[in-house]
Amino acid sequence: MRWLVLAALGMGCAGESTDDSDLGTEGEIDSGVDTEADTDVTSSDADAVRALIAGTAELQAVFAEVSDSGGWPVLTAEDTFLFVAADPGYPVFLTGAHNDWEPAAMTDADGFYYAEVAIDAPQGSAYKFTDNADVFAPDPWSRTYGFDEFGELSTVQPPATGTYYARFHGVTDGTLAPRQVRIRVPQNAGPWPVLYMQDGQNLFEAGGAFGSWHLEDAEPSNDILLVGIDSTNDRFDEYTHAADDIGRASSDPKADAYADLVLDHVRPRVEALWGSSGTDGVLGSSLGGLVSLYIAQRDPAEWDFAGSMSGTLGWGRFTGTGPVMEELYTSRTDLGGLTVFVDSGGNAGGDGCVDVNNDGFFEDDPDDSDNFCVNRKFADAMGADGFVWDETLFHWHEPGAEHSEAAWAARVFRPLEHFLAVDAE
Repeated sequence: MRWLVLAALGMGCAGESTDDSDLGTEGEIDSGVDTEADTDVTSSDADAVRALIAGTAELQAVFAEVSDSGGWPVLTAEDTFLFVAADPGYPVFLTGAHNDWEPAAMTDADGFYYAEVAIDAPQGSAYKFTDNADVFAPDPWSRTYGFDEFGELSTVQPPATGTYYARFHGVTDGTLAPRQVRIRVPQNAGPWPVLYMQDGQNLFEAGGAFGSWHLEDAEPSNDILLVGIDSTNDRFDEYTHAADDIGRASSDPKADAYADLVLDHVRPRVEALWGSSGTDGVLGSSLGGLVSLYIAQRDPAEWDFAGSMSGTLGWGRFTGTGPVMEELYTSRTDLGGLTVFVDSGGNAGGDGCVDVNNDGFFEDDPDDSDNFCVNRKFADAMGADGFVWDETLFHWHEPGAEHSEAAWAARVFRPLEHFLAVDAE
């Protein structure tokens, strides 16, 4: 039924499409409805759309499905672009490079606003929604976007040259919570090595509630396709492989389901649009570092690089019975094609690393900080287990660095450099 919304407007979605979409051939919507109808947006069409939308939730689903196929704004059969905005409670105007940033009123469709515009040079053409006063907001459903001194800018189509950002909405395997996936596309010619990163909302520009890594500055060579996968409220479960508790528990570990999400749902979408050089890696911090290492050892034939920054590598034995990541890695004999990077800030404390409960690990050290001891021990164990220092194994210690987004942002260039070196081999 949701595809009938666009069918009522007589519009297909041109441009990028994915294997997971409901699209048939370019410009066709697999809805069983004749899409060759008149493409003029009229009041009667808007009435039909309103009749088909059963409230805001349904409207959001329409937005999501279009975003997941060709993306907003929609290129119509008459080579115009259809812009749609949810009703924010005030009249919405469209403003952008195509009209010299002069706000133009959008049509109120009683639940959303729309405008159909012919744009002569759509590639990289920026736009925003505005109240024609003091609110200027990016289109949250646009497929591609960029940034200026005022924040995020939506773009009608990707620019012909230069770096840009793209995103997928509502990515899920049907069991895990939907999330946004954000991609930074390099300006250099691809295909590129692809690095899949956890906590994607913290990676670019303004970032999330805890700050940004500003990866646009940390990767100056512009040779990596950076894929940020947002975390959800289920982060503790999705990023952990065993039941444990460090003051916040994971009693329903879902690292396997999350690994499947990355491998079977995120990666195919990314590769369908941008490909890969053949070098693929995972990287994260804290629990995101833990699950990155888990993903790589679970499917070693699929990954070339695993990076963990201040990884919570004692997870599994704080109050649980394991295994910790060191046990998982040393139990494998097929990790020879993998390069591993681990780091931490903090330090060992005044008494050095201490194994209080004599289990062979340092998850219970009372005096270290930023997971220093378990990361140091993991690295040493990998060096004794067949990984080669400075070739397939790297460890970095940033003395005294905090467990924070700012600290990871300051040193994320190191794993990025090691990942690029893997691609150069």
